[in-house]
Amino acid sequence: MNWNADVINVSRSILVAAVMEDPETLELTVPRVVVTTEIEEYAYKLFNLPPGDFLIVGFSDDNGDGEYDDDEGIGVYPGLL
Repeated sequence: MNWNADVINVSRSILVAAVMEDPETLELTVPRVVVTTEIEEYAYKLFNLPPGDFLIVGFSDDNGDGEYDDDEGIGVYPGLL
């Protein structure tokens, strides 16, 4: 997921999660969550994931309060229509 200049200019940290749907139960699981910041140049690694297809979701903490609020940024890869 690439962060555009609008996100980078206001974000204090970004929470990135790998979301997976179980094909049999249709339940969503989140096997990996990481947080990245400007110090890491917003780079992240999602490792030790089980085999399968994932939706990668990023939540931006724009005001630096440690919470990801409804009015803050969100990114999804692959993109959803």
